[in-house]
Amino acid sequence: MAAPSRNVPRFLPTLTEVVHLPVPVRPASASDPAPAEEADAALIAESVLLQVDADLEELFRGAVSAAMLEQVDAIAARIRGEIEPTLRQAVADMVAHEIAARRHL
Repeated sequence: MAAPSRNVPRFLPTLTEVVHLPVPVRPASASDPAPAEEADAALIAESVLLQVDADLEELFRGAVSAAMLEQVDAIAARIRGEIEPTLRQAVADMVAHEIAARRHL
């Protein structure tokens, strides 16, 4: 299905000048935190974020490890089920061959 044609104006204005908006200056009030308090708050926030990140990393590793072990167990059971009949047949053939070889001695 073709897209309907759109009438595009011949002249499209383009941005030719970068306009910088002035940053509003807020007068300091008594309730504003001091620069030292802001720095302390930033350090505390960074410290908390680092701790949370470490805790999340540990939880993530535990969850991934548990999921991987479950998958390995499922794969091992499936492979065992697929290999067992072939292995049983190979052992039975080898035993029969060995019995036949000993009878000829």
